[in-house]
Amino acid sequence: MSFALPLLAILLVAAALRAARMPVVAVVIVAVLGGGAYAITGVPGLPSQPVAAPTPPPGNAARQAEAQTALLSDPGNVAAWAQFSDSLIAEGRSLEAVEGLRLAVHAMPQSADLWIQLGSALMSHGDGVITPAARLAFGRASALQPEHPAPPYFLGLAYLQAGEPDQALAVWRDLEQRTAPGAPWRADLQERIGAAERMGAAMATTTE
Repeated sequence: MSFALPLLAILLVAAALRAARMPVVAVVIVAVLGGGAYAITGVPGLPSQPVAAPTPPPGNAARQAEAQTALLSDPGNVAAWAQFSDSLIAEGRSLEAVEGLRLAVHAMPQSADLWIQLGSALMSHGDGVITPAARLAFGRASALQPEHPAPPYFLGLAYLQAGEPDQALAVWRDLEQRTAPGAPWRADLQERIGAAERMGAAMATTTE
């Protein structure tokens, strides 16, 4: 049985109770009771059929424990949420990462970084495909922080996956113009632009 989701839920409940200025003892009691009830009744990680779990990278368990500790002390720590969800995904537990991040964005809807992390987790759960839910998450992030490079990058990828290279190029070329020459993602972006150009050329050839 996985306890990642009950932990995530407990963290957010505790954060809400603290925000409401409830006594620390009450927060602890609610957290313990909530976790105990879930441990008895919840089976969040049960797959519909056996699936081989990926091999996590070295140190993944330590990073997950570090993120849990950080979230217990500060449930609003966005970087810790990202680290925790990434560690779950590395273990093949993308559904748990998605559900946990949905709780997080519900509690902190103004965090563009959390929406981006949710979109990325949804992509991982969809085997790299940008689903409508992932696209919505990236759209929320873009509305909150228009200058952030991640949402248009993934929007272009969604267009490319849908077989619409012209739309992908429009988005990516605009992002390229706004990207500093030394930005770490610039080379990857230019590779994506090249791929979209080749797809567009190939599609034009087949229609002639």
